[in-house]
Amino acid sequence: MKAIIIDDELSGREVLKKLVQLNCPDVTVVNTLNSIETGLHSINEDKPDLVFLDIQMPNASGFDLLNQLDKIDFEIIFVTAHDSFAIRAFKYAAVDYLLKPIKVTELIDAVQRAGERIKNNQTQDNIKFMLEKVSPSKKVFLNNKILLPTLGGYNIIEVSEITYCKSESNYTKFNFVDGKNLVVSKTLKEFESILLENNFFRIHRSYIINLNCIAKYNKGKGGEVVMKDGAILEVSREKKEEFLKLFSITE
Repeated sequence: MKAIIIDDELSGREVLKKLVQLNCPDVTVVNTLNSIETGLHSINEDKPDLVFLDIQMPNASGFDLLNQLDKIDFEIIFVTAHDSFAIRAFKYAAVDYLLKPIKVTELIDAVQRAGERIKNNQTQDNIKFMLEKVSPSKKVFLNNKILLPTLGGYNIIEVSEITYCKSESNYTKFNFVDGKNLVVSKTLKEFESILLENNFFRIHRSYIINLNCIAKYNKGKGGEVVMKDGAILEVSREKKEEFLKLFSITE
């Protein structure tokens, strides 16, 4: 994969390039750029397969660069230091990002996912979705929708339509109020923070549930929740007290 790095800080470009060279043998960094303008020129000239794009740059942002492109025919891994708004948008849109200082394991994982998408000729619908839904001026993500990647593309889902999620190794199974389900090739941990912002709770290492979809709680060492769709899910003993406090219940 040909890659370019767009970051206004020289140290940021050099560190990331070195990390890629040492840990991602399938990636060749063909250029490093320090601005939106030079980045746009390199995208048009170098035709990269992968772009590492810093979000915060003087007088513009990585979002501004993407909005100037007629099409996005390359993979993107966003890089950011502390922009909580951007991170929230990335999580909703299932977009890969690296938080500075960059961890090697996260870099390797993000590059591997990008390589798989390139191999499968997947489109950049998630990027387009994010750009359409993000409002930088208001710093909000519209409509509380989440984008779930599949082999064939991406499903745009209202967060409130999710009843619960189940961890299945490196996959997550989403169950919906209409009785359907969807298996996504991302771990439950990757969705946890954004779901917890939307009235969900992690009752067990294997389950995150929509609190609005609980029908009953059965007592026990940890107990069980019965969801409105009839699913019976275990509550871990470690999570029991915190869970019951949500409903002002003490035992």
